[in-house]
Amino acid sequence: EEKIKNNVKEVIDIGEGKVNLLVNGGFETDSGLAGWNYTSGVVLRTSQSLDGTRYLEFPASANSYDSISQLVKLTSGVNTISLDLSSAFAIDVTVGVKITNTLSSAVVARFEFAKNERLNDYTNGYDVKRVSESFSVSSEAYYKVEIFVSGDSGAGSSSVYIDNVMLTD
Repeated sequence: EEKIKNNVKEVIDIGEGKVNLLVNGGFETDSGLAGWNYTSGVVLRTSQSLDGTRYLEFPASANSYDSISQLVKLTSGVNTISLDLSSAFAIDVTVGVKITNTLSSAVVARFEFAKNERLNDYTNGYDVKRVSESFSVSSEAYYKVEIFVSGDSGAGSSSVYIDNVMLTD
């Protein structure tokens, strides 16, 4: 019987990975949108994916508003939300996030990842852009995390694609 000895010469601390506080942020469950509340315009897609898997399409047009949301318990401190974003010719379309304290109904954060008025930003050519934003909450509570796509009055018919949504603390 041969004895094997582990000869470790160097240890590297890689730290802990961040845990996604959202359920099904990649939309990969059998039903695709399990864990999410969503408006009727949101469409689950399984082909021509941003990363080879499932993703969401938000058709946008003049005066449209579609969203996905989830309730998440957050503790006080800084959190970061990130997602993969792409689109097809989305002129006059806004892509944003709103964080609402469900107890007080106060909006604690609202920001736009993209507010496009011309074909010179993320909208031309289906390029995927990883976007993120940090925000603070002052108390432990349940918060509604809403990702929205809205078309201004001048928006033409277009689509916005979202995948790999992650919320970390």
